[in-house]
Amino acid sequence: MTQNATSVLDNVKRSVEKFLRDNLETAESLKISWEGYPFESGATAAYEWIQPRLLGFNDPSWQPKASSNTRGNTASVLLNTNCFVNKENITASNRHYVLRDTVNKHLYSGVSIPLRDYVGGTTRPWACLMVVAGITTDTAIPNENWLQYNYTVKLEWLREWKD
Repeated sequence: MTQNATSVLDNVKRSVEKFLRDNLETAESLKISWEGYPFESGATAAYEWIQPRLLGFNDPSWQPKASSNTRGNTASVLLNTNCFVNKENITASNRHYVLRDTVNKHLYSGVSIPLRDYVGGTTRPWACLMVVAGITTDTAIPNENWLQYNYTVKLEWLREWKD
């Protein structure tokens, strides 16, 4: 069987990062601590940022046919986003809630994220849509040095393999 773009985890990670870069970093001007990249390497220190991470890829039971020539199943992953604000540099004690609301504005139940084939070199059109299937965590986290908020959503999509 040949692996479809929808079953390549690198495509999932890069597609989620593009969505967050377009909607949170570019449109909302939030600083983001990307997995695998140095953070705060610039001359200006970051006093608030979000930290997205993909957690808990689920491998559900095998389904014999997704279409006439593919096999597949509904896959899922948790997109965990922590919002951090340095307590020493805040002007409002609710700033981590404001960051949470900004993330929620773009990641709520029903939102679709295009899953693109970066590995295959064909990013348009996308392979399928990953849907935010629900919010799994939505809570402030006690922390000595930071105001912290954890917001986690579950993403689902049809993962396929060609016969």
